[in-house]
Amino acid sequence: MSSDKKSILWDLPVRLSHLAMIVLVGLSWYTAENMHVFAFGPQDGPSDFDIHVWSGIALLVVVLFRILWGVFGSTTARFSQFLKGPRAVLNYIRGQTDAGFGHNPLGGLSVVTLIALLLIQPLIGLTSSEDTFGLEGPLKHLVSTETSYWLASIHKIIFNVLLVFISLHLCAILYYRVIRKDKIISPIITGRSEKDAPEGLVIQPVWCALIFLAAAATIIWAALAFFEK
Repeated sequence: MSSDKKSILWDLPVRLSHLAMIVLVGLSWYTAENMHVFAFGPQDGPSDFDIHVWSGIALLVVVLFRILWGVFGSTTARFSQFLKGPRAVLNYIRGQTDAGFGHNPLGGLSVVTLIALLLIQPLIGLTSSEDTFGLEGPLKHLVSTETSYWLASIHKIIFNVLLVFISLHLCAILYYRVIRKDKIISPIITGRSEKDAPEGLVIQPVWCALIFLAAAATIIWAALAFFEK
């Protein structure tokens, strides 16, 4: 194993999917805040609601890719590598185990929670609707009108929960960087760590990630086409 390979902590697919999630969540939030524009006649080009729906669909593709990559991707991207049980999490909090190479047990739990929220949020959005401006998700017909209104309220609640977890995620990053002097910001940008990688580290090639990305996009497209009938 080469020294360059040993220094790789986060592969390019993990870093790009992380960035894509940030951009798409921000875009979804921005377009949701501007949806009142629809009440004032037609617009040139796609509306904020159209962009909001497509950003949610794109987010589903990215999240599904991350799930697939969490099973078949590089070692540090795999859930089996960083998703630990309650005892391991408690031992880490008590300082009885070290962070290891990659996500620590507490960080791994946070990652899985965020992925779950980012998966549920757009799924609910697709089936929700509201009566103020007559906005309807593309899969609203799968549920009753009353249920779609209820799902719209849940959609807003989950976004607020998501904001809380994102804030906690950022606070944790600041804690590790400022208090514990752990360089965790640069690796998510460069992908490299100053720590030596453990034996058996597997870094999957980018072409492999492209296959799983195409698979994720195909699955989401096929599901939408099936349920839109």
